[in-house]
Amino acid sequence: MSGRAARGDASQLAVPLKRPDRTIASQVRLFVRYYPVGVAALGVLVALVIASALAPTIARFDPLEIDFTAIRGAPSGAHWFGTDDLGRDVFTRVLYGGRVTLVVAVFSVLIGDGLGFIVGIISAYAGGWYDLVIQRVLEVLLAFPALILALLLLVAIGGGVSTIIIAIAVTRIPDSGRVARSTVLSIKQEPYVEAARSIGATGLRVTSRHVAPQTLGLFLVIISINFGFAVFAEAALSFLGVGVPPPTATWGGMLGSIVSHIFNPAWWLVVFPGLAIVITVLAMNLLGDAIRDFADPRSAERRTVT
Repeated sequence: MSGRAARGDASQLAVPLKRPDRTIASQVRLFVRYYPVGVAALGVLVALVIASALAPTIARFDPLEIDFTAIRGAPSGAHWFGTDDLGRDVFTRVLYGGRVTLVVAVFSVLIGDGLGFIVGIISAYAGGWYDLVIQRVLEVLLAFPALILALLLLVAIGGGVSTIIIAIAVTRIPDSGRVARSTVLSIKQEPYVEAARSIGATGLRVTSRHVAPQTLGLFLVIISINFGFAVFAEAALSFLGVGVPPPTATWGGMLGSIVSHIFNPAWWLVVFPGLAIVITVLAMNLLGDAIRDFADPRSAERRTVT
C-alpha cells in the first residue's frame, strides 16, 4: 500500500518538460526583448536602405546635374547638405551614393563569405591533401592585408561596380573559410554525423544534410560583421580613386573628390558623406554583435533561466 502511495505521489510530482519555442516569431520576440540596441541598429539600416532605394523620389535634384552658380554652397533651404565643387547637390549624391555603396557591400559579402564557407566546409570534411592544398591557398591570401589585396585586384582588372564587388569578395574568402573549417572540424565528430556515416550516407549527403545546416547561424553572424568592413572597403577604394569611377556618386568617392582641397575643404563635403559611412558601419557592427550574442548557446541558456 505504501509503495502504491509512493508511486502515486511521484506521478503527481512529475511535471512534463515543456519544449522550448523555436518558431521564427518566438525567436524574433526574444531578440527584440533582449537586444534593443540591435533592434535599433536594424531600424537605422532599414531606414538607410529605404532612403537610398527611394532616392529618385526623395531627392529634388539630379545627382549629376552641374550648377556653376551654386559651386561649394553651404547648407541651405534649397540644398540641405550644401553643394560640391561642381554645384551638385550633396544631399542627392549621398542618397544615390548609398545605393551603390550598399549594393557593393551586400553582394561582396554574400559572394565572398558564401564561397569562403563552402571552401571551409569542403576542406574540413574532406581532409587529407584537399585540406592541405586549400589551407595553403587561403594562407597565401591571408598574407596580404585586405585593402592591399583588393587594391591589387582592382589595379589588375580595372574599376567599376562589378569588379569592386569581386575584389572585396575575394578578401572575405580566407577569413570565412578558416572560421567555417574550424567549426566543421568539431561538428564532424558529433555522434549524429558518425551515425549517418555508419548507415552508408555519402559524404555529399552528410555534408549537405547534417554538417552545413549547423553553420547557418555562424554564417549570418559573419555576414553581419563583414558588412561593415565591406562598406568601409568600398569607401576607402573609391577614396583612393580605384573604385567606382566618377561621376557615379559613392560615399568614398565623394570624400575622395575633396583631396585637392585638403588644406581648405568645405566642412559639409566631409561631414555628410563621412557621417553616412560612420552610421552605416556602426549600425551594422552593433547588429552583428547582437546577432552573435543571440546565437551563442550560453546566451540562450540565460534567456531560458530568466
